[in-house]
Amino acid sequence: MVSLAACSDDDPTVAPPEAGEIAPVPTPSDPVLAEFLAEAGGATKASFTATYTTLRKLGSLEATAEVTQDPPAAMLAVDDLVVVTGPGAATCLVSAEACVEGVREDRLAASGLTSSFYSTGPSATLAALGERPEADPPELSEREIAGVAMRCISIAVQGAVANTSCITPEGVYGFVDSASQRFELAAYSPEAPATPPTAPFPVGDDSSFLAG
Repeated sequence: MVSLAACSDDDPTVAPPEAGEIAPVPTPSDPVLAEFLAEAGGATKASFTATYTTLRKLGSLEATAEVTQDPPAAMLAVDDLVVVTGPGAATCLVSAEACVEGVREDRLAASGLTSSFYSTGPSATLAALGERPEADPPELSEREIAGVAMRCISIAVQGAVANTSCITPEGVYGFVDSASQRFELAAYSPEAPATPPTAPFPVGDDSSFLAG
């Protein structure tokens, strides 16, 4: 399992974080959005295990992502890829049974995800979207997904909803629907994983297996 970051391609002004680092989320001027993002800030401190269904809308690519987090470490697994963030950051291929040091965000790009897709990623996208001159005031709502009651926020641009995002009581994003990506929880437990998030295979210095 690996922890993913939020997608920044919804807004070209949102710069992706450096590998292994948590990008700071700017505070929006709208108080409703600012309060929502403050709650979402708890995601980086929460221990949990989760399964997500994901859809990269360009190409209609579906995937399942498994995430475990026990701060300061997290692990995300999607298809053949495993990414570990935190002190022992690594990127691994299950088929090769090998890892290289550091978070390779470019390897996650194929699925439309990042290592912070469930935490700071969506927050950065919402913060940027809310500052657009043509953006409408955000609207709050609630919904239940995978048995979890979530708070949601939607931002429309010129009357058309551009992003709807929902967070668990711990601040973890459990649902995001934007122009490029949709993901939602299929299972969730707000408890620390039984096994600490660490690289599942030895970490080496040869990254050739990650090429391409």
